[in-house]
Amino acid sequence: MIPSLGFPTLRFVIIISMAAVLTVLPASAQDKLITVDGVVTEGKIIGVRGNNLEIQDAAGVKLPFPLSRVRSVEMAEPQELKESLTLLEKGEHEKSLPGLQKISDNFLGLPTDWAKQAVSAYGVALVSSGRLELAEKVFTDYGRIYGADGSLQAQVGLARIAIEKGTTAKARDILSPLAAEALGKLQTTPSQGRLFSNVFLLIGRIEEIEGNKPLAMENYQRVLTAFPEDSTAFAEAARRAASLGDVHVP
Repeated sequence: MIPSLGFPTLRFVIIISMAAVLTVLPASAQDKLITVDGVVTEGKIIGVRGNNLEIQDAAGVKLPFPLSRVRSVEMAEPQELKESLTLLEKGEHEKSLPGLQKISDNFLGLPTDWAKQAVSAYGVALVSSGRLELAEKVFTDYGRIYGADGSLQAQVGLARIAIEKGTTAKARDILSPLAAEALGKLQTTPSQGRLFSNVFLLIGRIEEIEGNKPLAMENYQRVLTAFPEDSTAFAEAARRAASLGDVHVP
């Protein structure tokens, strides 16, 4: 005869069952910060505060690390960035600003592709919304903080501002050497691809402003076929190419 389970025995079975379930549940993903010395710290990255990157460890302690000592960071991009970029792709610049500003203010200086993309997109949204002075500051800060790569992105941002101000010759002087470099490359990194997407988009805009529709279309097509990495540049190039209608490309 099988004895009935009393309360203590039943409780023991339940506890064992719960333990078994907990062991198969995935651990919550943690961010990682790797210093130039190879030291790894896991936790939740809070953001950039001045010249420091702040991370909260498992004990809840906030630890500041000088950005100059941070080699790399592993952190998923915020969902808010995807939502803001989607708005920007649709041409809804004003609606994209709050999310992009929040990410830019909190993560400018974070050594990740998505943080760089967010700051650059924030500058683009500011230009498109007519806030040229603030956009210039954003692009200048980007160039100062992200070094050589940031400097090139900043120059393209300043070319965008020059176009809005009507100084297309200045913008062309900035963009032409970058376009020549792009056309000579067989392969590009994702960061370079986003840079060149914007270079050819802006050259297309210059040609369109100056009445050279075939050359404008040629450069928009370069964004759509050869350098599609920047989703917002791609979307704008597609809209502008469609607006040109049936134009023969030289």
